[in-house]
Amino acid sequence: MQKQDILIVEDERAQREMLRDFLTKEGHGVSVAENGEEAIKLVRARDLDVVVMDFKMPGRNGLDVLKDLKQINPELDVVMVTAYGTIETAVEAMKAGAVDYITKPIELDELLLILKKAAERKTLIRENETLRRQIQEKSIT
Repeated sequence: MQKQDILIVEDERAQREMLRDFLTKEGHGVSVAENGEEAIKLVRARDLDVVVMDFKMPGRNGLDVLKDLKQINPELDVVMVTAYGTIETAVEAMKAGAVDYITKPIELDELLLILKKAAERKTLIRENETLRRQIQEKSIT
């Protein structure tokens, strides 16, 4: 699997550390934030591939933070995680720009599959952009 720079946004310390340790062992670069404000600062400061973010956090909820993150970087892939999964919140998160939505307890294999799909999608987008540039350059000359 392609290695990615991932931000874990989770207010529960044990969950945050478990995800960090697991994804680090899988070879990913992992940063952590315990709330939305920290996440926004990190996204502004770093070039990240994916954010895995809890939906329900103290202060601002994940949906509000998701909208801010997508304004900062529209290409950023965000996976929403919640213990309180409903169809309505999943649809709302997807409409706001989340690439996927998973429930707690997190199935680590499912998370890896989601991250793999996100990496593949980004690779396809980059390849598509490269091909378009090449076609444009050939049509100009």
